[in-house]
Amino acid sequence: MSDPNLILSRLATPSSQFLLHDCRIPAISAPILNFGYDLPPHRSSSGTLVPTNMGRYPRGDQMDTVIAFPDHAEGVKLWDLRQLKSEIVKKQDLGGLGRSKVVQCSFRGREELCLMELSHFTRLSLKG
Repeated sequence: MSDPNLILSRLATPSSQFLLHDCRIPAISAPILNFGYDLPPHRSSSGTLVPTNMGRYPRGDQMDTVIAFPDHAEGVKLWDLRQLKSEIVKKQDLGGLGRSKVVQCSFRGREELCLMELSHFTRLSLKG
């Protein structure tokens, strides 16, 4: 985050994978914001439906107040954190950007978003 008092943490859960903490608030208090996206359940090896968690391998990035994170498909989800007091964080789905499953995304300055996919590397221009 651009604010040194804010810490963004990530959880491997089926929903609300991100927590934003304010260091100025006592440590025992709840995060000031939690957000993420819902992952659909999947079938286990025994055939039962089990919750899907994010896992530890996908990696996202942050540029100023925008967070980009892979969406378990060929796209990226973006969250705009400018309105921290709002209950709803603005989210934008950018589907079909990659040629295969996106596992990592990284901002390259303000002009480019780079996607590391299972079998490709894609650069997306952010200029209008």
